[in-house]
Amino acid sequence: MEYLARIATEFVRDRLKETEWENRRYIADLCLLESIMKRRGPSSAVEAMFFKGLQSVYPVEYECIKKELTSGERTSQEEFVRLRQEWTQKKMDEERERSERWAEQDKKNWEKWVRAGGR
Repeated sequence: MEYLARIATEFVRDRLKETEWENRRYIADLCLLESIMKRRGPSSAVEAMFFKGLQSVYPVEYECIKKELTSGERTSQEEFVRLRQEWTQKKMDEERERSERWAEQDKKNWEKWVRAGGR
């Protein structure tokens, strides 16, 4: 847990304060993300894969850490909650649109099936 002593941003410290022990992996992930960003990027191919994975799992956190490391601007708890809600809503909207497209395509495929003689 040495990484806890190397936390560089208030954003990650704030997340630590609100995170239960059972969810400690979240903080470890944020610390790794932060550490790689402080060094201006991954130092190996394996680390690059981890970095990309963490960016995709924690896109809002990534942006908040990036903002604090580059500009010194801290993300408030309220802003973080709002950003997470917006991201969650965007993902839900994208999933709904994808499902609608699949349903539409499935209907077209069924119609082709029936025209070809299927039941």
